[in-house]
Amino acid sequence: MGLGHRTTRRGCRKPRCGVKLVLTGLLLGRRTYEAFARDWPQITDPNDPFTERMNSLPKYVVTNTLAEGCWHPTTVLRGDPIHIVGELKAQPGRELQIHGSARLGKALLSAGLVDTLRLVVAPTVAGAGRRLLDQPCASVGLRLVHHEATANGLLLLEYDHVGAAPVAEYEGATAFV
Repeated sequence: MGLGHRTTRRGCRKPRCGVKLVLTGLLLGRRTYEAFARDWPQITDPNDPFTERMNSLPKYVVTNTLAEGCWHPTTVLRGDPIHIVGELKAQPGRELQIHGSARLGKALLSAGLVDTLRLVVAPTVAGAGRRLLDQPCASVGLRLVHHEATANGLLLLEYDHVGAAPVAEYEGATAFV
């Protein structure tokens, strides 16, 4: 399962930004799902395989408040997200990605359910807003497997999850190495 991000602004190529055409489903939190369900069905371009794929992919929404999905095909997942997503991920042939849904992504990353973390770093300073890893979570070891800078200044970073982050003690201080 990957944690990805997609953007078409500033020269980021859609497939490299996270959604591979071999993707078998999107895993979303309720708020991200509602925003995507409002906007993506309005984007129709039969010549764009990315848009076609986004609209036809199975969507899995982790929520305890949404009754049903309107952006088909959608499956509403209720209960403990770690348990539910663990079962979903265990099914053979799964390539699930999370887009947006920072709280869900952080919980799954901390639980060891994210295999690959794909980040798009834009040359923008946001003075406010939700951050992906702004609250304490389990330490996670990551290994950079791909990096690319676009002509428009985006950094595309891809990390594999390699277990817990290595820790070292230095004269009474703990540091991640």
